[in-house]
Amino acid sequence: MKWFGVVAIFSKPELFRISFWCWGWTVSKRLSWRNICFVAALCAKVKLAEKVCAALEPLGFKSPAEFYWALKDGADDTIEAIPIEAILDAAGIDLSSAPSKLQCVEAGRLRRLLSECKLVCEAPQPGPPTPAEKMAPSLLGMDVGPRLSGDVLQQLWSEFAKKYPAEVVEGDARPGKALVQMVYAQKCQQELKYIPWKRILSEAQADRVKQGSTKRDRSFLDLLADAAGHADPPEQEPSPSPFGVQRLLMLLHAFMELYGAHGLHAVGLRGPSLVEAEAADGEICRQLNALLGAGFSLDQALHELVAVRNCLHIWLQPRPKLLPQSDLYNKKGKRPLPQPAGKSAKIKNAHTPGLEAPRAKKEPQVAEFDASAAIWSSGDNPSVCHRQPPAEAEVMTRSELDYCGVPVPDGGGICSTADWFQPRVKDDLFRDLRRRFESLAMEWRLVPRLMAHVSNPTDAELLSAEEVLHLREEIVGFLRNHGFSCNGDVEPNQPFLLSVWQALAKMTVDVDPHLPNILSEGVPTGIESPISPSGVWDAVDFDGMAPEPELVPCDLLVHLEPWRSAAEDLPLAKQLLQKDIDAGCLMHLRGGEAEAKERWGDKIAAGKLGLVKIPGKKPRLIGDATVSGANSRCVILEKIRLPTLSCVQRVASATPLDKLFSAFSFDIRGAHKLIRVRPAEQGYSTFVLDGEWYTYRTCFFGCRWAAYWFSRASSFLVRLLHRWVWIPHALWVYVDDGLLLLPADVAPLVATTSLMFLLSIGMPISWEKLQLGTAISWIGWDFHFSNATVCLPNAKKQKLQQLLFCLMVENRRVERKLVEQAIGLLLWYCGGASWLKPWLQCLYNLLFKPLCVFRALLPAQFECMRGSLDPNLRLKHSFSQWDLQQGWKLHSVSNCAVRALSDVPLQTPRLKRGAIDCVFYDYSSAKVRTNKISIDAATLFFNAVSVQNRFPCVALRWNMASALLMHLLILHLAV
Repeated sequence: MKWFGVVAIFSKPELFRISFWCWGWTVSKRLSWRNICFVAALCAKVKLAEKVCAALEPLGFKSPAEFYWALKDGADDTIEAIPIEAILDAAGIDLSSAPSKLQCVEAGRLRRLLSECKLVCEAPQPGPPTPAEKMAPSLLGMDVGPRLSGDVLQQLWSEFAKKYPAEVVEGDARPGKALVQMVYAQKCQQELKYIPWKRILSEAQADRVKQGSTKRDRSFLDLLADAAGHADPPEQEPSPSPFGVQRLLMLLHAFMELYGAHGLHAVGLRGPSLVEAEAADGEICRQLNALLGAGFSLDQALHELVAVRNCLHIWLQPRPKLLPQSDLYNKKGKRPLPQPAGKSAKIKNAHTPGLEAPRAKKEPQVAEFDASAAIWSSGDNPSVCHRQPPAEAEVMTRSELDYCGVPVPDGGGICSTADWFQPRVKDDLFRDLRRRFESLAMEWRLVPRLMAHVSNPTDAELLSAEEVLHLREEIVGFLRNHGFSCNGDVEPNQPFLLSVWQALAKMTVDVDPHLPNILSEGVPTGIESPISPSGVWDAVDFDGMAPEPELVPCDLLVHLEPWRSAAEDLPLAKQLLQKDIDAGCLMHLRGGEAEAKERWGDKIAAGKLGLVKIPGKKPRLIGDATVSGANSRCVILEKIRLPTLSCVQRVASATPLDKLFSAFSFDIRGAHKLIRVRPAEQGYSTFVLDGEWYTYRTCFFGCRWAAYWFSRASSFLVRLLHRWVWIPHALWVYVDDGLLLLPADVAPLVATTSLMFLLSIGMPISWEKLQLGTAISWIGWDFHFSNATVCLPNAKKQKLQQLLFCLMVENRRVERKLVEQAIGLLLWYCGGASWLKPWLQCLYNLLFKPLCVFRALLPAQFECMRGSLDPNLRLKHSFSQWDLQQGWKLHSVSNCAVRALSDVPLQTPRLKRGAIDCVFYDYSSAKVRTNKISIDAATLFFNAVSVQNRFPCVALRWNMASALLMHLLILHLAV
């Protein structure tokens, strides 16, 4: 599978996985690299358990010689001489099923290991080196490294053929001897050096270079180096051109295939050039060598370079293709600029003070790369390349990877990760309760009921009230049996079993133990005092916070009229309000404003109600707390981390290729209205509709504190669900939307028990939104886990195309709101097509582009206007008689740009036909006019959305390509 910078190193990844441990930097200084590799090879040959291998070193058996000669007296006739009991006890091997310790499986493998060590230690030793061999490495007093003789090279190739009989490496794929010599010397010196691509030649290419080279007299030093086997390798200048018979067979074309993808021209991009690709290769070799020498492991070094430093994106990032400039350079005479921008320029192309386009970055942002996604390592013994047998490959999931310790955001906080393909905690606390729920699921036939429900979704509840009550009794009894007092009571105006939550938090030693008590008392809004950090997410310094433009603190206001959407459909708005009243979320203040002031005094903020009607969905009532000033006064000292598409891609990148996974998606019903607000602060959630006053007891959709508090509650739910599911899985929750990735064979049962657990703790479910299978929709994306792809839903794709089509007409006046909608959807789309994100700058420039307003002012009017300017040349107030509006910015006077109050054109203006020509910029205009740059960007996105149907549901993997790929092949020969 290829993508931008993504390639599978071998063509059949399902047959094996690669363990690539680079050299001996990860090995303890007490052991030599050769002994470690040899012992590891012998242990792997006899299939000795990893625990037993680890127990040999503390007992002093660190090499084949130590193991054999220490036990030589009893090696021929008995196993009694081996301290087998000490070894097995140190390894912690379970021997309960074996007749005796000497008759268990691991004892037999230890016998085989002793036999293999005997063959190694009693093998004939090589003879003394010849004088030529002694002199070769140190000719002229210089240590030039070991020489790779023909016999050694043939032996290496023979060993490679035995280890990998299915790999045929001949002709243009077989590295030349000079290249093997360079890598062999690096291996012996335990040093990683960059090899230029022009020296990466196969045997056939090296022969052609030698045959085509001109004859010349060779110096004495050349003859000495050739005799020592260290002559400079042949070189051939690399070229990306596919033409020429010889270049068609060049291995460099295979390397270049690792960096790009087909179809880039359709979206106006190009892959890295040959120079850029080789520069990236050399840079990673140099920096890897420095990090490995500093004590980093290979996984840590790759993560440091690719994920932390992100040092390769300059070369590997797809670049925009340059458009032809034939009209500009084929004309005779002077060459005018394509877009004049001086005094003689048209006003639409003039320089915009205070609105300079952001300078193009030399290092554009790129998608997240995971170096570890391309590396598979096994065990504690380093090896250069190790192919796992099929039986062992199945159990080698991702415990070795773990993304170099970088957690995958899952909505559970900074201490949680979505990747649970191995348990993250030691004890399975919910095992007994889970088994009880599984037996109830079988007894009630819930699995068939769930499968029938997801095939035909409805809002009918899957479990009856009696069944839910029984589940709650089961979990309360389970917690009491483990010494945690709780009950199944549900407090008013909220659905959770907070007593059960408190017991679960104590049982699991959760990072947010005070959350149940806060929910019971009522949550603060952050208006009267900042909401303190919980430790679940990253804390934010209040003094250093930069408020968002729309959240600048202002006075609390009371609005007596709703938005037009609610005013035009009062019956529906009142119906939805009554529904909230019946649910206990909302209370009707029949005394109106007087009752509100009696309850909360001056602590009242009344926003505006609105109706959201989306085709195919139920109408929703929203409350605008921004216009009342409540949102701007809310201060939250934590920054929430929510999962995104890239989080799913990271986990999907490293799932076993031979296993099928199913996804289970669930939604929490009315999530924003499940959290009860502290009674003393409920006055900030007031609304007025048709003269009637209403106040929410709970959070509501539209207040800033609602998303925070339910995200905090759902983070607790995520941490509990991880422990509940326990089997290998991945879990994400985006506020109230959950996604659970499970092995396909057990997905229906685990999804059923997870639903039972949610209901038992009081979490309401949107039954019509349940999904189970390999193809589901989640957070605005359609996931297809059967073929590991993701795409935009058709409805969102069509809407995005319609918005972009409106922006593709030149000099067309479009609504700013339309541009905002297009940018919002494109930001979502760039979550999958991250390489297109830099081109959003063009649309942002259009969004903030001002409207030019021309006015001819009389001298008296000009004087009044000049006296109303602030230091930024903006009008402090409006002049309705001259049609000048507050907030307009003065751009030019008499066709001369002004930038300060002291500029000469502003102090001594010129009269023309008795008036002074002025140009103002209106940044608050409802419409903007498209230009060529915005049209090109809109066209680029439109073509990308139309052509690109699906993205791979994998993170963009980075590989070391070219020279390192050849190193990988040659290092097999050097083992």
